[in-house]
Amino acid sequence: NDPRLVPLPDRDDEYLNPMEMSERYSKYSPSVSQALTKVDPNKINYALVVQTIAWLSGLPSPKHAAKYLNGAGGGRSGEASSISDQDTTSSAILVFLPGIKEIT
Repeated sequence: NDPRLVPLPDRDDEYLNPMEMSERYSKYSPSVSQALTKVDPNKINYALVVQTIAWLSGLPSPKHAAKYLNGAGGGRSGEASSISDQDTTSSAILVFLPGIKEIT
């Protein structure tokens, strides 16, 4: 089965050419699609995983992360403290890594 025969909207990023990648992520800056075309889907960027977890851990609540990721800002714990209904539930971050090599 050739993954490139999958309809374009359902195709994984790793099988997109640069133009298709640019079209898929057109609402983002051009540097985003350029960076994504350089990603090797067979390698895990552990430094990026750690940085992302550190960033998430520094937020006051999961609601701040959702607000930031939805484009409303508030990416730092000292910023955008205007979220009135603070989430007081405990938070956890679960990271799934593929393959047995990464589990060891």
